[in-house]
Amino acid sequence: MQSHPFVLLPDRAYHPFNSRNCARWIRLGRGFTLQELKGAKLHPSAARSIGIVVDKRRKNRCEETLKKNIERLEKYKKYLVMIPLKKNKCKKGIGGIPDDADKELINELKQKKQLRSIFKNERNDKPFFESTEVSNIDKSFSAYKTLRKAKLNERRKNRQQQRKDVKRKSKDN
Repeated sequence: MQSHPFVLLPDRAYHPFNSRNCARWIRLGRGFTLQELKGAKLHPSAARSIGIVVDKRRKNRCEETLKKNIERLEKYKKYLVMIPLKKNKCKKGIGGIPDDADKELINELKQKKQLRSIFKNERNDKPFFESTEVSNIDKSFSAYKTLRKAKLNERRKNRQQQRKDVKRKSKDN
């Protein structure tokens, strides 16, 4: 599983589902910026080697998301366990990668159940749509019927007006 950053959705004009408060809406981005990696004290090539996605093109335009993504990277590093390739040799971490785990920690982890994702519970506070209760009035309402009636009334009003005008002209003459 690779780690992706939080990214704010584009402005209301460019996003079909953004109707109101667009600054609070978040999705997962393409990759972490170099600035975010620097804040978390990770080298880009080292980050790629431990499952962190890097995007050189993306720029940080918001301090809030920058801080959030740095926290996300630090959390990822905290939960990351590096298992040594050779059983007897433990390497020291380079470029921000944590040190290899010792034998005791590895044995302890084998007994525990593995986490599928440490970021599962991280979601946006605001619901996508606000729920409302449907009343009896709403159930009987039909938009199509209402529009048809309005069109018919408008047409009838015009015809009635024309008939009245014809009658007035005939009376005047």
